[in-house]
Amino acid sequence: MLQTALVRRFALSLGWLGVAPFAALACAAIIDTGLVSRGWALQALAVYGGVILSFLGGTTWGAALCAQGALGLSPRDLLVAIAASLIGFAGALAPPAYGLPLLAGGFLFALVWDLRHIEAGLFPRWYKALRFGLTACAFAALGAGALSP
Repeated sequence: MLQTALVRRFALSLGWLGVAPFAALACAAIIDTGLVSRGWALQALAVYGGVILSFLGGTTWGAALCAQGALGLSPRDLLVAIAASLIGFAGALAPPAYGLPLLAGGFLFALVWDLRHIEAGLFPRWYKALRFGLTACAFAALGAGALSP
């Protein structure tokens, strides 16, 4: 039980630390600090969003491989996980005006998919609050970047 609590706390800490680049890059795209160009900040935001969205798809693969199918994950789950990576890739390559909204939608899609797994008992219950919070932050940062002047 101690190991489970430790993993949970560590996952929460790392997850929330992962919000920092979203916030910093969105702020850099909105506020001219003179440190980086707006274009660079938007492109970096898209790349970071694509990487994290791909990571979310990888969590499904990790669960399926770790449990060797015992969790009840299906081939469809693996295809959806790959779709998250492809959306992340496309969002990172597209011009920010198109890529950032695509990524924001991808994060919502991944959240809905993960919620299905949480409700089915395939992922831990505590993951739900973490996914809601982190997705809200990522969505807000991507949206702010997409709407920045």
